[in-house]
Amino acid sequence: MPRSQTLNNDFTYQEAKPLFLVDDLVIATKFYCDVLGFEKKWAWGAPEIRVGVGPKSAPNQTPFEIHLITDPEIGPSGTSFVYFHVTNIESLYERCRACGANIYLELGDRDWGMKDFRVRDPFGNRMGFGETL
Repeated sequence: MPRSQTLNNDFTYQEAKPLFLVDDLVIATKFYCDVLGFEKKWAWGAPEIRVGVGPKSAPNQTPFEIHLITDPEIGPSGTSFVYFHVTNIESLYERCRACGANIYLELGDRDWGMKDFRVRDPFGNRMGFGETL
């Protein structure tokens, strides 16, 4: 693209919906709802091949969804990573521990100004959860 060209910036990003590839939607949905406290928002297909999960509705909470999908043509499961900024990190950490989540980085204060921890879902997708120090 020529440097002299002016680019149009008359657009805004509104939201993102990360896609996690999984091998079993029932197991994945159960993990996200039971362990992380999400709820199933919708499902698509008969049989289901895509499920949307997200946080239970709460005042002043920024809504988001994670799309859980089974599709071997897209790629192998377990290759995604997303980082969540949360409040009351200790409560979420204790919930994950109590539910037997695969915590691969224990809760701790980090040099980058966050208190965080990391988990893997049953298919290897990784999530980080952090609260600003």
